[in-house]
Amino acid sequence: MCIGCDQCTIVCDDDAIELYDTPLASPIMEIDVNRKARVLREPCTGCKLCVLACPTDAIIMIDR
Repeated sequence: MCIGCDQCTIVCDDDAIELYDTPLASPIMEIDVNRKARVLREPCTGCKLCVLACPTDAIIMIDR
C-alpha cells in the first residue's frame, strides 16, 4: 500500500509518477493530507527504479 513517501518520484528520471490527494479511509484518524502515488503510463520507460525505491512494495511492474 502506498504511503505517499515520495521516494518513487525522487528516483524517477522520466517524470512518470505523480502524487495525488485522497481521503483517508479511517474513522479513528484525522489527517489533513493523504497522498498516494500514481504511475503515468505514457512517460514511463519501465526502468523499475521506482519499484526498487518503494519501501512498502506498492509498485508492481506489468508488461504492456
